[in-house]
Amino acid sequence: MVKKRVALPSKGKNGGVRTLLATNRNDRWFFVFGFEKNDRENISTKELEALQLLANDLLGLKEGRFGWQ
Repeated sequence: MVKKRVALPSKGKNGGVRTLLATNRNDRWFFVFGFEKNDRENISTKELEALQLLANDLLGLKEGRFGWQ
């Protein structure tokens, strides 16, 4: 999983959002969660564990299963 900071228009990175992406770092990237940095500092350990399980499921899908090639 990768954490990426994204700037919002007129707010810059400090007022932006954090996104969590599930990836195999090659050809699969799935957005799994995002939040504004001023709403919360980080995710909890339980949330991280659940998102890691989701990431494993998403990255384990076979090609063509949902129409992508």
